[in-house]
Amino acid sequence: MQRTLLAAAVFGIATAGPTSAAMPDYDAKAWCRQVAGSGGSFSEVIYGGCFAQEQGAYNQLRAKWDALPSQARQWCDQVARSGGTGSFVILEGCISQEMGAAEANKNFEFKREVSPASPPAPGMPTVYRGGQ
Repeated sequence: MQRTLLAAAVFGIATAGPTSAAMPDYDAKAWCRQVAGSGGSFSEVIYGGCFAQEQGAYNQLRAKWDALPSQARQWCDQVARSGGTGSFVILEGCISQEMGAAEANKNFEFKREVSPASPPAPGMPTVYRGGQ
Protein backbone atom coordinates (compact mmCIF):
# COMPACT_ATOMS: atom_id res chain seq x y z
CA MET A 1 0.00 0.00 0.00
CA GLN A 2 2.77 2.44 0.94
CA ARG A 3 4.64 1.61 -2.26
CA THR A 4 1.51 2.32 -4.28
CA LEU A 5 1.01 5.70 -2.60
CA LEU A 6 4.68 6.58 -3.04
CA ALA A 7 4.59 5.59 -6.72
CA ALA A 8 1.42 7.63 -7.24
CA ALA A 9 2.99 10.65 -5.54
CA VAL A 10 6.19 10.39 -7.59
CA PHE A 11 4.22 9.87 -10.82
CA GLY A 12 2.01 12.86 -10.00
CA ILE A 13 5.02 15.07 -9.36
CA ALA A 14 6.82 13.84 -12.46
CA THR A 15 3.87 14.50 -14.75
CA ALA A 16 2.95 17.87 -13.30
CA GLY A 17 4.30 20.60 -15.50
CA PRO A 18 3.57 23.59 -17.68
CA THR A 19 1.93 21.52 -20.40
CA SER A 20 -1.50 23.10 -20.02
CA ALA A 21 -2.08 25.82 -17.44
CA ALA A 22 -5.66 26.87 -16.94
CA MET A 23 -6.61 30.27 -18.23
CA PRO A 24 -6.89 32.88 -15.44
CA ASP A 25 -10.34 33.38 -13.94
CA TYR A 26 -10.69 37.15 -13.48
CA ASP A 27 -13.82 38.77 -12.10
CA ALA A 28 -14.70 40.87 -15.16
CA LYS A 29 -17.78 42.38 -13.49
CA ALA A 30 -15.75 43.58 -10.50
CA TRP A 31 -13.04 44.97 -12.79
CA CYS A 32 -15.56 46.83 -14.92
CA ARG A 33 -17.35 48.20 -11.83
CA GLN A 34 -13.99 49.52 -10.64
CA VAL A 35 -13.28 51.11 -14.03
CA ALA A 36 -16.80 52.53 -14.44
CA GLY A 37 -16.65 54.13 -10.99
CA SER A 38 -13.13 55.53 -11.26
CA GLY A 39 -14.35 59.00 -12.31
CA GLY A 40 -16.13 59.59 -9.01
CA SER A 41 -19.56 58.44 -10.10
CA PHE A 42 -20.65 55.24 -11.83
CA SER A 43 -21.06 55.26 -15.63
CA GLU A 44 -23.29 52.66 -17.27
CA VAL A 45 -21.73 53.50 -20.65
CA ILE A 46 -18.22 52.77 -19.39
CA TYR A 47 -19.41 49.65 -17.56
CA GLY A 48 -21.10 48.20 -20.65
CA GLY A 49 -18.19 49.03 -22.93
CA CYS A 50 -15.71 47.59 -20.48
CA PHE A 51 -17.70 44.40 -20.12
CA ALA A 52 -17.96 43.97 -23.90
CA GLN A 53 -14.21 44.48 -24.29
CA GLU A 54 -13.43 42.03 -21.49
CA GLN A 55 -15.68 39.41 -23.13
CA GLY A 56 -14.04 39.93 -26.53
CA ALA A 57 -10.54 39.66 -25.08
CA TYR A 58 -11.50 36.53 -23.14
CA ASN A 59 -12.91 34.91 -26.30
CA GLN A 60 -9.74 35.70 -28.29
CA LEU A 61 -7.43 34.35 -25.58
CA ARG A 62 -9.49 31.25 -24.86
CA ALA A 63 -9.01 30.06 -28.44
CA LYS A 64 -5.19 30.18 -28.27
CA TRP A 65 -4.33 29.99 -24.54
CA ASP A 66 -2.87 26.45 -24.50
CA ALA A 67 -0.57 27.22 -27.45
CA LEU A 68 1.01 30.29 -25.81
CA PRO A 69 4.43 29.99 -24.15
CA SER A 70 4.07 29.41 -20.41
CA GLN A 71 6.54 32.21 -19.60
CA ALA A 72 4.39 34.76 -21.46
CA ARG A 73 1.22 33.41 -19.82
CA GLN A 74 2.70 33.70 -16.32
CA TRP A 75 4.27 37.14 -16.84
CA CYS A 76 1.18 38.61 -18.47
CA ASP A 77 -1.10 37.16 -15.80
CA GLN A 78 0.93 39.07 -13.20
CA VAL A 79 0.68 42.23 -15.30
CA ALA A 80 -3.07 41.81 -15.78
CA ARG A 81 -3.60 41.35 -12.03
CA SER A 82 -1.52 44.40 -11.08
CA GLY A 83 -4.56 46.67 -11.22
CA GLY A 84 -6.61 44.61 -8.78
CA THR A 85 -8.98 41.85 -9.83
CA GLY A 86 -7.42 41.22 -13.23
CA SER A 87 -8.37 42.22 -16.75
CA PHE A 88 -8.62 40.07 -19.87
CA VAL A 89 -8.06 43.19 -22.00
CA ILE A 90 -4.76 43.90 -20.24
CA LEU A 91 -3.84 40.21 -20.46
CA GLU A 92 -4.54 40.11 -24.20
CA GLY A 93 -2.55 43.30 -24.81
CA CYS A 94 0.40 41.99 -22.82
CA ILE A 95 0.35 38.64 -24.64
CA SER A 96 0.22 40.41 -27.98
CA GLN A 97 3.19 42.62 -27.10
CA GLU A 98 5.23 39.73 -25.68
CA MET A 99 4.67 37.61 -28.76
CA GLY A 100 5.55 40.53 -31.05
CA ALA A 101 8.72 41.24 -29.09
CA ALA A 102 9.74 37.59 -29.13
CA GLU A 103 9.39 37.55 -32.92
CA ALA A 104 11.30 40.82 -33.34
CA ASN A 105 14.09 39.69 -31.01
CA LYS A 106 14.77 36.62 -33.17
CA ASN A 107 16.31 38.87 -35.83
CA PHE A 108 18.24 41.17 -33.51
CA GLU A 109 21.95 41.39 -34.11
CA PHE A 110 24.26 43.48 -31.98
CA LYS A 111 26.77 45.35 -34.10
CA ARG A 112 30.03 46.35 -32.46
CA GLU A 113 31.19 48.74 -35.16
CA VAL A 114 29.36 51.09 -37.46
CA SER A 115 29.87 50.10 -41.06
CA PRO A 116 31.06 52.82 -43.48
CA ALA A 117 27.71 52.63 -45.29
CA SER A 118 25.66 53.42 -42.18
CA PRO A 119 26.10 56.76 -40.38
CA PRO A 120 25.98 56.98 -36.59
CA ALA A 121 22.62 57.40 -34.90
CA PRO A 122 21.35 60.99 -34.66
CA GLY A 123 22.95 62.83 -31.79
CA MET A 124 25.85 60.43 -31.54
CA PRO A 125 29.37 61.70 -32.28
CA THR A 126 31.28 60.38 -35.27
CA VAL A 127 34.30 58.43 -34.13
CA TYR A 128 37.38 58.62 -36.35
CA ARG A 129 39.94 55.89 -36.08
CA GLY A 130 43.44 56.61 -37.34
CA GLY A 131 43.78 55.91 -41.07
CA GLN A 132 40.15 54.83 -41.58
